[in-house]
Amino acid sequence: NPKVFFRVNRQVICHLQAIARIHPYFNGRLKLHLNPPEPDELTVSREKARTFRRWLEGEG
Repeated sequence: NPKVFFRVNRQVICHLQAIARIHPYFNGRLKLHLNPPEPDELTVSREKARTFRRWLEGEG
């Protein structure tokens, strides 16, 4: 269901409720902190950041 899941990258699909925090990162990327925590650093690319923000706001 694209309203509650977002493909962050080729390896990770994230559920809306799993996102604990979002921080700006280098070069327009976003760093995600999930609950439960992901062992690897998880970033949203600069190309997907705008789409990700719209998805969070319920527009995507």
